[in-house]
Amino acid sequence: MSQEEDEYRLSDSATLSEYIQNMKETLGLLTWIWREFVSESARKHMKRFYAMNFLSRVISLVYPYLMGVFIDAMMRQDTQLMMVSVAGTFLAHTVTMFIEWSMGNHIEMSLGKNLVSLEKRLNELFFSKNLGLHVQESSKLTASNMEKGLGRFHMLQEVIFFGAMDQCNTLIIGFVLLTLLSPISGAIVFTCLLFNMAISLFLNRMIVTKTGAVDAGFRKYNRMRNEHWDHVERVITSGNGKRDTDKMDKEYRKVWASDRNIWLRYIAYSQSRNTVNIETISLVMYYVGMQGLQGIITVEAAIPILTWTGMVTAQIRMLARSERMINWAAPSIRSLRDALLTPPTITEAPDAISVPIDKPVSISFENVGHSYGDEKSPAVLRDVSFEVPAGKTVALIGATGCGKSTLTKLLQRYDDPTTGVIRINGTDLRETELSSWRHAIGYIAQRPQVFTGTIRENLVYGLPEEQQQHWTDERIMKMLQTLGIDFGDRLVNGLDTKVGKNGIKLSGGEKQRLMIAAAAIKKPRCMIIDEATSSLDAGAQASVQAGISKILAGDASAIVIAHRLSTILDCDRFVVLRSTDELNAHESQIETIADSVQELWEQSPIFRKLAQLEGVNIVQTA
Repeated sequence: MSQEEDEYRLSDSATLSEYIQNMKETLGLLTWIWREFVSESARKHMKRFYAMNFLSRVISLVYPYLMGVFIDAMMRQDTQLMMVSVAGTFLAHTVTMFIEWSMGNHIEMSLGKNLVSLEKRLNELFFSKNLGLHVQESSKLTASNMEKGLGRFHMLQEVIFFGAMDQCNTLIIGFVLLTLLSPISGAIVFTCLLFNMAISLFLNRMIVTKTGAVDAGFRKYNRMRNEHWDHVERVITSGNGKRDTDKMDKEYRKVWASDRNIWLRYIAYSQSRNTVNIETISLVMYYVGMQGLQGIITVEAAIPILTWTGMVTAQIRMLARSERMINWAAPSIRSLRDALLTPPTITEAPDAISVPIDKPVSISFENVGHSYGDEKSPAVLRDVSFEVPAGKTVALIGATGCGKSTLTKLLQRYDDPTTGVIRINGTDLRETELSSWRHAIGYIAQRPQVFTGTIRENLVYGLPEEQQQHWTDERIMKMLQTLGIDFGDRLVNGLDTKVGKNGIKLSGGEKQRLMIAAAAIKKPRCMIIDEATSSLDAGAQASVQAGISKILAGDASAIVIAHRLSTILDCDRFVVLRSTDELNAHESQIETIADSVQELWEQSPIFRKLAQLEGVNIVQTA
């Protein structure tokens, strides 16, 4: 079993103290939900609902007493008392009707406000994590994990509102009234409560010790299913649709079987609770019957005693079901909480310096080194130092795995370097205001990330909302023309043409063109280009490359990762990286820094080898 699957699992022989500790964690979970997601306005509605529910239950529990008075008055032919009981019943029903109407309003207002608060806070916490943490915790910070936890939260809210609160009020009020009217009956029911608490202790210990691992198993299955759905093209073109269906079916059945075994055992053991409740009701009936035969208890008292006994024992059973649902929901909500409360691995300085938008930026890498994971993990970058002068374009060259993408991620502050410093205009990136720096960056990744929506929405996504309206159709089309981007027949509705989920209506090259144009529209101070033309054919590549060159001819600084050497020959500077696996101790990862292609060809064996493999004649180009 993986560490993740074992995360919340206790052994079957978990001690009572371990169980109590887990129950404390569940209470802590509920406290976290109350503090983190329930707004002050929603709390007011919840408190009012609880108060009204309490009053409603008091009134409803008076009905059995009024019924007893009515029957007793009928037997004694006391018309006046009988009419009083009828009037009291009518009044109680009328008041209860208005109270429940008000309760319904407070429930809906509270639920609605909780949903609004929950959605906003979830997004705040999710997007507050740095990208490096999202990569590192990719098994927890996932959409499927968030959605499952969110679904359990909604269920938990309904269980508490529509079940547990009302059940607690009915149980408490019914028990108090029963004890006041018949202390012996109250003592019998109290004994029943103690037995039920002992049974709950055993059953919930079993749930807590087993459901954590099962929930982890469901999360593992969901990740597998979602990944195969997202990569449906590869599954089908590989002819593995049936094989993967069978594989996922086997995985789901295994987890489902474990889950069913837990709850079937729970149901079987729960019968002991029902047995105790039946015995309690029977014992109270026997006691009341004997007291009635001796003339000690009247019909007026016997009816509410028996009714309240039945209601209290019923609430014990219902509360047990609510407790079961809370325990069932807890692992997924706990996983959601742990993911959302994972602290970011980077923080912004309180006096961070904003990046100016009216001038070019210079970038300096000073002895930068980086490792993913702990300090024992192998370094992917070691002692990397070079500069990107303001307004200049620098190409990163090297074999796959030498750390080129890691450098660009550190520049975007996915994470901070393990060693060394990155400076923007002479300021440590860790002292730079993150929002202003990211707004200053135009990033073109290898894999375009296209939102569901229109071409226009994707193009202006990176702009502040107040700037988006200034980009008219004419202005956008002029920018596309400058970049050599033409969507042709795809523009069935102009720039308002919908592209579908993940841009499914666009070709791979068109998606990349869309992202190139979106980056250019930001008018960034720094461009980071991770082989922007990798999805284009030769003709489209040349056209788009010419457009990018026009953008870079301005005053934007740029770092370009080279996968095709032919795309970076016009850069101002070239930095060649070696793999850290090839280095001796304390050796720099940089093989060559050159300011011309000719110089690069002469000084860099790595570049010459890559150029020969691609068939690029650098000597003639130079």
